[in-house]
Amino acid sequence: MELAFEEAVELARASAKAEGFAAGYANGRTRAADQVRLELEVELASLRAAELARMDTTTALLTSLGRLVDELESRMVPTYEQVADRLGPAAYSIVEAILGRELNLSKELALDAVRRVCKSAPRGSDFTVWLNPAAIDALDGLDLTSIAGRPMRLLADTSLNNGDALAESGATRVDARLATSLGRVREMLEA
Repeated sequence: MELAFEEAVELARASAKAEGFAAGYANGRTRAADQVRLELEVELASLRAAELARMDTTTALLTSLGRLVDELESRMVPTYEQVADRLGPAAYSIVEAILGRELNLSKELALDAVRRVCKSAPRGSDFTVWLNPAAIDALDGLDLTSIAGRPMRLLADTSLNNGDALAESGATRVDARLATSLGRVREMLEA
């Protein structure tokens, strides 16, 4: 009986040891998992804080960049306006200089004036063209009907400059004066 008792005690001891080992092992695993979870949460919080800091830095940089772009644009607007204020008159002066040189070529200039009024006058009817007397002299001997594609009558007008032309066909009046054309160019450049 004593032997059976010792065996029972040994069996109980082995069973208790196995249960204690299993409970200790399970407790150790739980504590280790909790420790790993805690370390991961700390690491995740650190990574989130670093990412938030990067986002704050990026936002600050983008805000600064936006302010710089706005500042640059505000600086450029007066420059564009200054250039536009100077460019229009400069372009107009160039056109005037080119036309001034061209005004000396009286025969071609007179023909150009006739062509300009022909483009604008209604087709199919006779018309009257007023030119500077020097332009009429320069056109002497030319077949203007073939150039204009219709009969025309030339009249001298001393108020017109070389290169200017006025025309009338029925109720239509055409103003092909260079000053009028330059005025339209100036209006477009100043707009």
